[in-house]
Amino acid sequence: MPIVYLPPTPPGRPGVGLPPRPPDYTTRITWTSSAGRVTTLTDWRDGYTLLDGARGLGMPEYEFYRRVSGVLDGDQVAGVRALSREIFLPIRVHGRDRGDIIDRRRRLAADLDPMDVNGGGRGVLTVKEFDGTSRRIVAHYEAGAEGEMARDVEGLLWATFGLTFRAEQPFWELDPVEIIYRGPANDGRSWLPILPLQVRESAAIGPGMGIRVAGSVRTWPVWTLKGPIAPGARLENVTTGKWMEITAPLESGDELVIDTRPRRKSVRLNGDRAYQHLAHPGSTLWPLPPGANTVDVTASGLAEESRLILRYTPLAPTA
Repeated sequence: MPIVYLPPTPPGRPGVGLPPRPPDYTTRITWTSSAGRVTTLTDWRDGYTLLDGARGLGMPEYEFYRRVSGVLDGDQVAGVRALSREIFLPIRVHGRDRGDIIDRRRRLAADLDPMDVNGGGRGVLTVKEFDGTSRRIVAHYEAGAEGEMARDVEGLLWATFGLTFRAEQPFWELDPVEIIYRGPANDGRSWLPILPLQVRESAAIGPGMGIRVAGSVRTWPVWTLKGPIAPGARLENVTTGKWMEITAPLESGDELVIDTRPRRKSVRLNGDRAYQHLAHPGSTLWPLPPGANTVDVTASGLAEESRLILRYTPLAPTA
């Protein structure tokens, strides 16, 4: 949880300080259940108050893989990976009367249920700052809402819980980006970009296409190619040296989706598995590093209805 720092009154100006903090100058945390129900865990007017002691909104934990030598001092880091994220949110639930608090606790339990067979499962924690920026993470509820009949944790009209969530993917997601590029107007020119859903600087498809990725963590894009496109279309990230090449032709109406996301990696042509249409060896389902990327796309046999669509979600290590 970010801490708001208010500097002291400047020296030599007694009685002059910052203006009162506006009422909405707070961090807003919501839980969206797998069914789409949104609970604001930081709004006392809604019956929920976030208590002191929240954890897991900053950097993830990392695991280091080390190599040691029998003759050399110390060791060498061979690899680093971010671990799944645990998020702890202590909250107080309160109601107008006994019936109200019971209803709130029961609804919260239903929304937190992690079991798919009960209609539950993964949900989304969203952290929104006073300036309107927000980041979200997909997580499961793990523990903390079991309830305890003790004087210091439960009363007639209130109850406190220490909710623990587990995020399999440890990085926070920013707003997703989609950019659509179209084919030439039968005049032999390079592809030109249609205005993206989120405004981004873009250039015509071809050598030196610039893609700037927000956030500070590599992201894994989903590429969609819509025919007609001749065999041999090649996408190369010049920044990293990674590339992929499609060996099959795409006829008008064909759609090839290349999903590079970890644990979801797939290549599908019109919905069917199509890994065989990538050039082997050499083709890799590469990520986009944060910041500036230079991508070269080589394609022929294009028409006005040809499309290249790039979708990705920028990631950050903190909420």
